[in-house]
Amino acid sequence: MDSRTLLELHPAVFTGKTPLGSTDLPWCESQPSREVSSLPLVVGADDGLVWAKADEGAGGCIREVTSPDEADAGFCFLALGRKNYLGLVSLRSGILVNGAPSLSFAVLTTRDSILLRPGHLAYVTTRVNPFVGRPPDDLQGTKCRFCGIPIEKSTQVVVCVCGQPFHHETSESHPEIVSEQERLGCFDKVKKCLTCGKDLALEPFLLWDPGSVE
Repeated sequence: MDSRTLLELHPAVFTGKTPLGSTDLPWCESQPSREVSSLPLVVGADDGLVWAKADEGAGGCIREVTSPDEADAGFCFLALGRKNYLGLVSLRSGILVNGAPSLSFAVLTTRDSILLRPGHLAYVTTRVNPFVGRPPDDLQGTKCRFCGIPIEKSTQVVVCVCGQPFHHETSESHPEIVSEQERLGCFDKVKKCLTCGKDLALEPFLLWDPGSVE
């Protein structure tokens, strides 16, 4: 499948208040109050170890670098069962995870925070790129959890982040089926996956938006 789940580090945005609702962070008294506008650091399952540093000239941004000699830390994608985590390799002292000193290797998940250097706070989140299309070989024969009908090669599916497929036959994907009642539109009838309970979608989405932190 060409769908991907990505882990992202989003720089915290401050507009006079910190995420804790005070004027400074108890673990970083020099944390400035400012707005940060920069792209997140993105780590995918195929990226291996991504080296990164706090960019002093980019307003709190954490950016990728080419070697550990330049880096403050390394990050990697970890898939454990049906859950995804961000592995952190600390290359300097003073790195904090959720406000506490980090170990040399730590495992982070969505909503965790990391402070690489004073003024460089970021949050971990997960971006899901749903698979929509003809089912790959490994999903053919799998039962749709809504209708119970096995997935066939000729159908179209939406696949949840957990791997569960749901039928999504439309007039565009199956113009030969004139009657809407005869098309299998299971995706349109469920809001959440019946296997894992997560939201289902056709477009990429964040499991949690770091911009919602106040």
